[in-house]
Amino acid sequence: MNRKNKLSPHKINDNDIETLLEEIPSDDDSIVSDDYDSDKDPEYSPTGTGNQQARREVLLFSSSDEDESTDEDESTVPPVLQQPQPSTSAIQQPEANSSLTSASPSVVWYDKPNTNFVVPDLVWQQVCGISDEIRYMENPSPYSLFCKFFTNDVLEHIVFQTNLYATQKGRPFTNTTTEEMKTFLGINLFMAMKVLPSYRDYWSNRPDFHDHYISDIMTVKRFSWLLSHIHLNDTSVMPPRTSPNYDKLYKIRPFLSQMETVFEKNYKPHQKVAVDESMVKFKGRSSLKQYNINKPIKRGYKIWMLCDESGYNLKFQIYTGKLNNTVEVGLGSRVVLDLVQGLDNKNHLVYMDNYFSSYDLYTNLMSRNIYACGTVNINRVKLPKMVDDKSLQRGDYDYKVSNDNVSVVKWKDKKSVHLLSTFHDPKTTTSVNRKQKDGTIVEVSCPVVLKDYNQNMNFVDNFDRIVNDYHLDRKAKRWWMRIFFHFLHCSVSNAYICHKEIPNMTRVDNKEFIRQVYEGLLAKSIVEESPLALKRVKAKFVDDNTRKPYVSKHIRLEKSRHQPESSTSRRCVVCSTKRNPVRTIWSCNTCKVPLCVKKDKSCFQSYHSA
Repeated sequence: MNRKNKLSPHKINDNDIETLLEEIPSDDDSIVSDDYDSDKDPEYSPTGTGNQQARREVLLFSSSDEDESTDEDESTVPPVLQQPQPSTSAIQQPEANSSLTSASPSVVWYDKPNTNFVVPDLVWQQVCGISDEIRYMENPSPYSLFCKFFTNDVLEHIVFQTNLYATQKGRPFTNTTTEEMKTFLGINLFMAMKVLPSYRDYWSNRPDFHDHYISDIMTVKRFSWLLSHIHLNDTSVMPPRTSPNYDKLYKIRPFLSQMETVFEKNYKPHQKVAVDESMVKFKGRSSLKQYNINKPIKRGYKIWMLCDESGYNLKFQIYTGKLNNTVEVGLGSRVVLDLVQGLDNKNHLVYMDNYFSSYDLYTNLMSRNIYACGTVNINRVKLPKMVDDKSLQRGDYDYKVSNDNVSVVKWKDKKSVHLLSTFHDPKTTTSVNRKQKDGTIVEVSCPVVLKDYNQNMNFVDNFDRIVNDYHLDRKAKRWWMRIFFHFLHCSVSNAYICHKEIPNMTRVDNKEFIRQVYEGLLAKSIVEESPLALKRVKAKFVDDNTRKPYVSKHIRLEKSRHQPESSTSRRCVVCSTKRNPVRTIWSCNTCKVPLCVKKDKSCFQSYHSA
């Protein structure tokens, strides 16, 4: 083929430019029609930075004797031809003189003067709160609520795996039982309430350390054996590290799965939920251990959590680190999408911090009728450039709205903060109180999105506060022991949150709730298996309200050992009052309290049946 017949670009002279300028359409005759969809054209660039469209609009060819050039650059095209005409936006057209900033070919951000944010319809018609199974319990108590979370299936699984592990070691031992495992867990909850330097100190010969309450229930050797042999999964069939089925959480995976199931089953979330991270303290050797200098617990296991506005822990996910020594891209978005499964099409509002927030995540959630709000790192992709900090005074703010109805707000306090939202109108403002250097309080204007975020982002922190009020902090060589005891306390805390929503149930604080839980776990061991403990536990304790002898309900309703016995004449704890004192010579041999046993009435029976 003759090279002279080839078409090749030639340099444009002044006459060619004049001819081309006559052919360029005016503003009224846009080169992009009203039906053109810029999102479907990968080469379309609304900012005019792309060269493909300019080349597609005008490209001159002519016959030339010169060789075909391979070094042609954008300088051969006149600058005026590289400015594509703006397309008509399919959503929320700004005025002709409004400026817009584009973060990507598919995202257009409209500036402050001409934004038109559409507030979604956030109608809430879902049933929320505790499940019907808990709401309509007969005679609910802290211990019975705890049993809804730490179920018999969980206990039987732990007992089976513990006996299996002891058998595999090949040493003589006595099988543990469900009742003994309850006693073991109850003692650990008691130790979290009454802390000593070492668990062996509760059985110490020194009177200032020795505790009769638990030392009379279980020997230190048996407690040590249970503490060293407790297991949650069969490690003899654990896949090797090189196996594709290897799971870093294999030793505790069945227990975690059971906890996830009961947590989700026992509570229906309210409209507002929050995603955040929590830390479980651990300083030993483990590939799961994380370090975060900005957290109160700097070293330990990281747990992603979804919590309800009541503080209830709905879902959780333990972070296991890198997979195959590679960093997971989009980790924050993936965690949020995993935790919000099951919340689709219910108009839930999810709050999160800047670790999770991104434009793609918010649009993904919005397509599933889940709306999000949170702080954001403004340097993330698809986010616009905001007004410089130097241009803002305290209380000033700037905002932009995208063509996908996502708003980004920058507010200046002492420092600037950026927020992303899909359900807050950025134009709406409120005020917050700020303290000056001289101690005076002034009102500072701020966007509503910021105030709403501050009021609802602390759901996970509220749950952590309840858990850590009386948390067992015992060192262990086995890495998963900290996680096991942490979720034991999580079960108690979730049960405590549920008890506050049960109608007609006597309200108690967190300390008293935990006391009644471990009293229920220890009751059968105290009454049936430890006569020595009966003498100490049933001592003359007095109820603070009635000033009468007090015995735990779980102990006095354990009917197997309660028998009347003759005693000295004392006032009956049931029918005796200050105005009408009633004395009796009968008492309970277990509870050691005076009770009437007569033909016409029996306080003994009523005391042990209600």
